[in-house]
Amino acid sequence: RDCLRFLSLVVENALNLNGDGGEAAATRGVPLDPDVDLSVGHVQVGEYLSADQTSLLMCIRMSSIAEEILADIEEHPVQLSRPGVRRLGIFLSDVTSIPAHVKYDSCFRGHCREFDDPFTDGTTILRSKDHIHILYDRLSNWIELSELMSMGLLLDSFPMHHRTYANPLKESWGTFRKIFSPQQPLDDIRDYFGEEIGFYFLFLRELLRFTAVLLVPAGICSLNLHDSLHYEQSNARIIAPFMSVGFIMWFWIFMKHWQRQQAEYGNRWGLDAPKTSMLKTLANPRFRGELKGSPENERILTPQVARRRELCGRILSTTLSIMFIVVLLLLVAIEQYFFHYYMYSDKYSELRNLLSTGSGALSGVQMKVVDVLWEPLNVIITDFEYRRTDSDYIWSKRIKTTVVRMINVFNYMVYFAFIAPMFDRFHCGSGNASLGMEECLYVYRTQLNMKLWAQFLVRYYLFGTLGNDLVGPLVKLYTKKWKSDAKSSAGPADAKSSTGSKEDVKTTAEQQLALNTYDGNEFTNDILDILLPLGLLLLFATLAPMSVVLLLILLAIQVRADSWKLLAIYRRPYPRGADGISFFNNVLSFYGYAMIFCNLGIFFVECGGMVSLFPDVAGPPVPGVGVFGHTSQRLLIDSLSFTSMALVLVLCWHLFDELIPGVGEHVKLERRRQDLQRHCLFYSSPLVEAAYAPPREAPQRVSCTSSAASLGPRTITSEPRLE
Repeated sequence: RDCLRFLSLVVENALNLNGDGGEAAATRGVPLDPDVDLSVGHVQVGEYLSADQTSLLMCIRMSSIAEEILADIEEHPVQLSRPGVRRLGIFLSDVTSIPAHVKYDSCFRGHCREFDDPFTDGTTILRSKDHIHILYDRLSNWIELSELMSMGLLLDSFPMHHRTYANPLKESWGTFRKIFSPQQPLDDIRDYFGEEIGFYFLFLRELLRFTAVLLVPAGICSLNLHDSLHYEQSNARIIAPFMSVGFIMWFWIFMKHWQRQQAEYGNRWGLDAPKTSMLKTLANPRFRGELKGSPENERILTPQVARRRELCGRILSTTLSIMFIVVLLLLVAIEQYFFHYYMYSDKYSELRNLLSTGSGALSGVQMKVVDVLWEPLNVIITDFEYRRTDSDYIWSKRIKTTVVRMINVFNYMVYFAFIAPMFDRFHCGSGNASLGMEECLYVYRTQLNMKLWAQFLVRYYLFGTLGNDLVGPLVKLYTKKWKSDAKSSAGPADAKSSTGSKEDVKTTAEQQLALNTYDGNEFTNDILDILLPLGLLLLFATLAPMSVVLLLILLAIQVRADSWKLLAIYRRPYPRGADGISFFNNVLSFYGYAMIFCNLGIFFVECGGMVSLFPDVAGPPVPGVGVFGHTSQRLLIDSLSFTSMALVLVLCWHLFDELIPGVGEHVKLERRRQDLQRHCLFYSSPLVEAAYAPPREAPQRVSCTSSAASLGPRTITSEPRLE
């Protein structure tokens, strides 16, 4: 209790706005009453002992009045209101126009958009995520939270769920009753969880809509392919190229639409505004170093690591990651060797389809096992890199996790789609083979189809949505609660809080402390559980077009499962800023290139290449050569044809990307409007305020000119009817 009281005094001193914060506010002209003790009236510090008497809990809350003073000091970004824009002398009839985001100054508070204050009956200019940012910035000026956590003195720090914001989200978003509805309150999600999670659910919404559009053509192609599977591949040869081109064009259109949606919502959420805020980045609590003078201010001691040690650590981290991937590929090669041994043994000839399905299911289980093993190894490996900030630490883990999981997922399908047909005697159509050319192609397509479906169902339904998003978090949560209850029952019977009242019920803080932690690793797993199935669809959907149905159902479930667990199972994460899905946009770009080569490769394997389609090109066939084997002349023709077609498609993609900009005309117009609003707010003449004074007999003409003359003179006509 003495430690708790001491820490409470430190917190109150940090949040005392009558100290240096009050002086800083006064110099900027902020109306601050010196007779009001803001540390008492506008800062609340709750002190508790946990029910098991083993943890000290402290809940900190600051009033909106105090936070707005700090927002003025830190020049926190806020949004103008529509009436505020009109007061600047700007009239817009477009009701969908988004007012600009500007750095806050109390002198134009009346121009800012207001929200309901959750603590009082009044209003505030700050969103829910802004309360957390401002409070964290103020606390971190006085208390090194990451240092206390790395030393083991502080177990954790996190923002608490607020019922005023969370309950409406649970009703309109975090419920499985809305599973068939693609609508999501994206602005409310962003205000509560931050831009990173907001863009994630925006991506889910747009991908769900585009996948639903793809469902009809995929069903038509699937019916035609089903009719052509009985050893007559003429229809398949006609349908396959159209399917490949169709999927490629669909993804190109989706990528361009996604770029525009990112730009539109980035503008809507103020990411286009000048970065004037002094918001801090979260420190990495796992960073270890020697206390030395900070490079920015040598009078302040911060953990530092020698440059050579940091470089050696990153080389070691890269080497260990590569070694893990090599071991993974060796295990896959051994597994495929035994699969082919049993698959094409005469003893198991009647069980080939069952073995293919079982191999796909087993690969799904193996993927989950590898993912579970990789997570703790990734933490240890990334610690060698000495990442100082939490964002850099998560970014490094995210890259390695994405590479490992992509190799883990795609190596099976790549092997069976391209490598096995080249070396297996049942896919060569030679005179010694037991299957002919058409039967061989039928077996090839059937095996890949079964493997894709089995891998989808086992890895992404059973172990993905059901395991990672529903059962796993619930089991983890109830395990933590069971351990906490066991400790509480073993503690003193008269356990009391720091205020002396008996704890019959756990405090709200302790209830949220028992929830699971939603960190960067959880976010990475969530988005990869969507991107990896999407990659399977893009690369191999020509073999199983109806896998579109699996992806559509998976997306619909994933949206509601992720929203439900964020609100009910996990603690509220720190709202992180982002300009999109950041690194994962690179994964989508990689898919654009990979699907071109993969779909062309599948077309060449199924059709036997250009030589099989146009036999006269290479002359008469050579006897004794298999379906997929060719003379050197035929191999050269097929290689040149494949390379030429791939290059043409890549050039078409780049041409499509250049001709259609990633930012729509509406967003460009909004940016120009917002630049004008900022200009008139910060650099306009005082006559702008007089333009909206009580009307006179004749309209007034006032000029809004920049002091730096960067935008030149502007003339605004003000008429009484506008007010």
